[in-house]
Amino acid sequence: MSGGPSPRRKGAAARTPPPLSDAQRRLVAGSRALRVKSGGFVENGIFGATAEEAAATLERIGYRHDRFNGVYRRTPATLELLKKREEGEMNTHGLVCDFGRHRGTPYTRLPVSYLKWMVNSHHSRAEIAAAELARRGTVTPDLDVSGHAVDRASLFGLDVWAATRQEGEGLHAWLCRVAAEALAEGDADGQGRLRHRGLKFVFERDGVWPVLKTVMRDGGQPTGSDCM
Repeated sequence: MSGGPSPRRKGAAARTPPPLSDAQRRLVAGSRALRVKSGGFVENGIFGATAEEAAATLERIGYRHDRFNGVYRRTPATLELLKKREEGEMNTHGLVCDFGRHRGTPYTRLPVSYLKWMVNSHHSRAEIAAAELARRGTVTPDLDVSGHAVDRASLFGLDVWAATRQEGEGLHAWLCRVAAEALAEGDADGQGRLRHRGLKFVFERDGVWPVLKTVMRDGGQPTGSDCM
């Protein structure tokens, strides 16, 4: 199997995996690249009975998927991350992000929004991101509101905001509050949307917490006259 399994699995909560066995630790220490073979085994099969299980274990200990060659390659963070986890300690000092736009940046300097994205999307490094958020004393939200949802509310929900906002409550704070109300009290419309206060709310719920993706007028696609 040249391509290997998908590196991310939605719906699986980020959690600390069990300690590696002696055989697994020896293989990690001696192998810079491991291949997930057809049938679900890595090299001699000690990392999992299925390809998905084996790939998830490798990613949690710092291996990165080389799609071109179909192997998982050890990164400089692997042994340090493994050592911290085996000691029952997740200290993010000295750990460096090895992917994406912030590659090469220490976790202690990553933006909070990026760390929250990693946790909520069940990224393979979600455990490190959660530890860094905890170190900073950052509380993860009960729900998140996308920029697109704020934009839509500013175009098509200003009258509802004006009529229902609390004293001193801006648009974003109001949208967070009514979105939480919609989750708790809204009526489902049969198309995955929740009706509340004359609006329809669309949430993405695959992560650790729900994300409000967009908002629209109840009754169909909003028009410019709905703002008035």
